[in-house]
Amino acid sequence: MTIPSTSRVLSATASRRGRWWQIDIPELNTGGQSPSIREIPEIAAEIAGEYLAVEPCTLEVRTAIELPGAAAGIWAEANQREARGRAEIIEAARLRRDTLRSLAEQGLSQADIARLLRLTPQRVSQLMNDTDPAAACPESPAG
Repeated sequence: MTIPSTSRVLSATASRRGRWWQIDIPELNTGGQSPSIREIPEIAAEIAGEYLAVEPCTLEVRTAIELPGAAAGIWAEANQREARGRAEIIEAARLRRDTLRSLAEQGLSQADIARLLRLTPQRVSQLMNDTDPAAACPESPAG
């Protein structure tokens, strides 16, 4: 038994229309519907296969799924705010390190700096030895 290789790559979009996802394949000027996101790739391949009179497994349909309603704008705004927040956290970490180094340059011990700033001596040491401001702000899992 031979397994057919992918012979054609198509692009499709899927957008929410009422309770269904509308699948459009512009290159073929055709489309269809899916009841769920999970089924969109399979249904898109079936639609294209039927239109082209080939087995769906011989096609690769790359589907872009659009966020419904205002979700795309809200999601983009959330990402922008998160990026600004991360930048602020990185700047705050730099200012903290600068403060600690300034106090140390004035002759204060790490123990005294810790007492003044209500930090543990371990945290003071950690901040004074930290050279990577991005380490204060790890990447978001949602990206």
